[in-house]
Amino acid sequence: MDFALPVKGHSYQHGAEIAHLTDIPALRQLAGEAFALSRFRAPWYAPDASARFYAQWIENAVRGTFDHQCLVLRTQTGAIRGYVSLRELNDTDARIGLLAGRGAGAELMQAAICWAQSRGKATLRVATQLGNTAALKRYIQSGANIESTAYWLYR
Repeated sequence: MDFALPVKGHSYQHGAEIAHLTDIPALRQLAGEAFALSRFRAPWYAPDASARFYAQWIENAVRGTFDHQCLVLRTQTGAIRGYVSLRELNDTDARIGLLAGRGAGAELMQAAICWAQSRGKATLRVATQLGNTAALKRYIQSGANIESTAYWLYR
């Protein structure tokens, strides 16, 4: 499901910061574990393919080579407790790539909205699978509207 969230009129404070290159090992580990139930899993893909795919995705986001930036939330001790990767699509739109942090979804969405606003974007886009009910609820609670659906069929 594809969602669109108008970012105008939101004014949030967030505690997210830009991820550093030194965060890559921890982010790779977290991303490799967070998306075990995505569509990129066995039996359609090799058992370890999903972890490698998402680990590389988040590393590329930190480096700015796929998504443009990765924001992280930290615990009081500095450990990463959540992250969101973001990319600018065009003059008006930005897209969330990966978002993970059990219990930190609202804060991560606020950080993503602020990121999009700071770049003059009007719309923040995000997609998830129909079976990811936690993400569906979070995006709707954050003010996003369903824009389209697509079905991916594998054999």
